[in-house]
Amino acid sequence: KHVDGRLMPETQRMHLRVPEIGNVRAALEWASSEGHDPALTAEISCMAAPLFLERGLVRECKRTCERAIKELPDQFRSTRIELGLLDSAAITYYAGGDYDGAMKPVVERGLEISRELGDNRSMFHFLAGLHLAMMANGEFQHSLSVCEQYASMAETYGGPTERIIAGWMEVSSKHYSGNQVAADASYSASAQLVAEQELR
Repeated sequence: KHVDGRLMPETQRMHLRVPEIGNVRAALEWASSEGHDPALTAEISCMAAPLFLERGLVRECKRTCERAIKELPDQFRSTRIELGLLDSAAITYYAGGDYDGAMKPVVERGLEISRELGDNRSMFHFLAGLHLAMMANGEFQHSLSVCEQYASMAETYGGPTERIIAGWMEVSSKHYSGNQVAADASYSASAQLVAEQELR
């Protein structure tokens, strides 16, 4: 708040919460310089990546994640540190339309760790990412198995939003696989669910 009790604009409050990008860059450079602890580099990179994304620094986030993943110490393998780096990296590939490069192995590894950790939210995210990569690369038939996994999870662990997303995934996979009748049926079911939930 201001000293007189009035609320600050959201942009000003955000500025107070977010550290200066210059300080974050300096911390990353210091942590990754010769002689410093690679574990510290991984931790700082994991914390810095979402900040870069928030500021729209997609390329910088991508470089940070890729370097940290490549040099990740064994102690952080299959942990939330690796999962966080993979999550941010996947977003940068999606944002850059890099579907046929490193995106698929990144989301596959993220999905593997999500399952190991029992992180359903991340599993939804990485399954959707894997489906997107498959669709972009023309793997329409294979994408149907991802749809089935997502839909099964949506019924067990998700809510209306996840079930609607599962429906749209099925629509696109069935449509591009040439099964228009099934695609139309999935579309109708998803549209009905959207109407029932009053979602836009």
